[in-house]
Amino acid sequence: MLIGLRSSRRLSRVRAALALSCVVLFVPAATAAPTTGGDAFAFVQWGPGSAPDDRRVSAVCVRAPRTGRVTNVSGWTSAHHPVWSRDGSRLAYVRDFRAVVVADARGRGGKVAFRCTASCGLVGWLDARRLLLEQSKSLVEVTLSGEVVRSTPYDGSDPDVSADGRRIVFRRWSGATTATTVVAEVASVAAARPVTRSTGVIETARWSPDGRRLVLTRSFERPRTRLDGLWIVGADGTGLRRIVSSRAITGAAWSADSTSITYTVAGAMFTRHIRSGRTSRLRIADARGNRFRLESPLELVSQGRR
Repeated sequence: MLIGLRSSRRLSRVRAALALSCVVLFVPAATAAPTTGGDAFAFVQWGPGSAPDDRRVSAVCVRAPRTGRVTNVSGWTSAHHPVWSRDGSRLAYVRDFRAVVVADARGRGGKVAFRCTASCGLVGWLDARRLLLEQSKSLVEVTLSGEVVRSTPYDGSDPDVSADGRRIVFRRWSGATTATTVVAEVASVAAARPVTRSTGVIETARWSPDGRRLVLTRSFERPRTRLDGLWIVGADGTGLRRIVSSRAITGAAWSADSTSITYTVAGAMFTRHIRSGRTSRLRIADARGNRFRLESPLELVSQGRR
């Protein structure tokens, strides 16, 4: 949910801050000092007063691993769907819902590599030269030189490609309330097999770097079920269990070694270590090192996921 701004005076101050950074709301320092974290993260930041379907105010931001400082790398250009290359050396994202931009790992020197013919989303890198897009109910493989390799009919939503570029996970609806998370080979999407099946729940699945597990961000329509939060499950559908309980999680990303998951909730970032169950809060700072709270961050991805 977007954080409401109740006064026009506060709104004007926040909008002024948006011109320089992705961080918008100052919060006092916590008693326990947040950690910096080992991976860089990219995410989408919505501007205050806008909704996810408002195409005018959004940006791709990058959080540096050592300092925790957040930088707007795309400008406020309706940027979304950031993904790092498999070696972590390049960052791609979609600008204005049509142009696929590829930049260096810090988001600098971005150039348009491909122009979509309709509104599109970026799923991930297949290898060093190919990207997978979602466009007009199809999965489209394209090259960095702007050529279309293949277009495959596709009946799902919210896809994610594995780190090796071979498998894809996505959500498939059956009726209005029943969703099935399925896994398929990129080359044969029609032969997808189910991993989880849920009624009255929306869940987003993301691959671990080693390809063995998925993290599910689950939101149930009935709050009293108390089952919302982060879940992990094997790629074969076994071992489903919850690791974080929360209704407000807006994104989740694996660490490079597949041992922890970083997630965003209430404008902050946390890392959950799967084996120990320990949770640590990550530092979020502006260019001067002051701590801030993010404004509705979405589509969190880790540079270490390669």
